[in-house]
Amino acid sequence: MYITVNYVSPTNYRPSGWRAKIDLADDYKGSVKVSYDYGVTCDENVLQAVKKLVDKMELNEYGTWNKVILSYGRHGYIAIPAGNGMDWMVNPLQ
Repeated sequence: MYITVNYVSPTNYRPSGWRAKIDLADDYKGSVKVSYDYGVTCDENVLQAVKKLVDKMELNEYGTWNKVILSYGRHGYIAIPAGNGMDWMVNPLQ
């Protein structure tokens, strides 16, 4: 299970932001958009989008999404749950 996060460019009507999406199966399809917060770093903006989606989809029932590993590639960010056993290169989702 993973969440993809992409930057959304501004338009004449909407500000820039980040869109987080999950598309695992029929039960786990959803997306959210958060506005770009210029007061924090890019990674923190991505984590805000991931947290909002995790809360909306109620994915953190067992604490799996308490920590995430972020990876950046050609198609944007990917967030995967780190669970409770890993402490290396993880970002707390608070």
